[in-house]
Amino acid sequence: MESNNKRKMRPALKITIVFIIIAALLTFFSRTIYDMSIPTVHVTKLIEGNLDKKYSADGFIMPVRIENIYAPETLPVKEVLVEENMYYVNGSPVIKLDTSLLEEQLKDMKTEHERLLSQKRYISGKDAKRLYTMDVADSERHIKTMEARIEACKEIKTPFGGMVVELNARNGMMVDRSTPLMRITNASKGYMAVCNVAPDVANWMNINDTVKVRRGTQKTTMEGVIEYYKPQDDGTVQIKALVEDATIVNGEMASIEFHKTTYEYASLIPIAALEANDSSPGPWQTYDIFIVSKKEGPLGDENIVRKKSVTILDRDDEHAYISSTGISKNDWIVTRTDKTLVGGRVKIYQETE
Repeated sequence: MESNNKRKMRPALKITIVFIIIAALLTFFSRTIYDMSIPTVHVTKLIEGNLDKKYSADGFIMPVRIENIYAPETLPVKEVLVEENMYYVNGSPVIKLDTSLLEEQLKDMKTEHERLLSQKRYISGKDAKRLYTMDVADSERHIKTMEARIEACKEIKTPFGGMVVELNARNGMMVDRSTPLMRITNASKGYMAVCNVAPDVANWMNINDTVKVRRGTQKTTMEGVIEYYKPQDDGTVQIKALVEDATIVNGEMASIEFHKTTYEYASLIPIAALEANDSSPGPWQTYDIFIVSKKEGPLGDENIVRKKSVTILDRDDEHAYISSTGISKNDWIVTRTDKTLVGGRVKIYQETE
């Protein structure tokens, strides 16, 4: 009898064991399939550090000051010694004027002076001699003045080094003191690299900040110092940086490179962690990030992701300084995912910096 009961129980036991095995397999495979369906994410945490802000803008180089050179007398031009767009050092001869008329006047003045001197033996009396002495002194002074005028007109020289940007004088033309012979850059006042940048870039620049200026396609750069910035009608900000280089050509193309390291921020995240939302763009644009936290589930601890809006307070090409309200230093922040995130359970692949 007992033997018969054992025989009856064996099929039931087998069915129970098979059922348990099938249930375990279904649970395992369903969990595996579920795990395969959820997003896998890379995460990081808030870090402390500095932002390394870099920006480059195309512009041009212009002189700080362009000045006019005038003829000292109304005379014909004898010879023009310079060309436009050429640089000349301080004291270079630029124009020769025809001084024939002045030299004729000087000749007459010297003849008159000799005549005056020849009358000395006929002067008598204290008052007459005093007046005669004064006339001779005046005559000598006029002669010296005329000689200086002739010397100044024979060769007009640059009072400073610079490049001729406009040449009005031509051989044979009559010039006077009212019309510039030429316009020349004053190299002693330096040159400015000029460019326009977006307002959010201008916000982290200050007067006396150092910049690098690259002329044309040259590999080397020269140092410049920001002296001026002013908002423009088109919404940009014009930046002017003083540079010093005697070989600069007026209007030369250049790129201006800005580089600034901020002070240390307490809550930096990678740019890759940011997801733009529907707010308006700008220096204070709001972004979304995804934060992963652990939660106890029926099958153990699970990683649950949630979305949070943050405001960018500052940024560079790699990191952003964000408002960290509601974010702890132990929270995991998603930097990369293999699927679109909307919330719910995720798998953490690895933690990154």
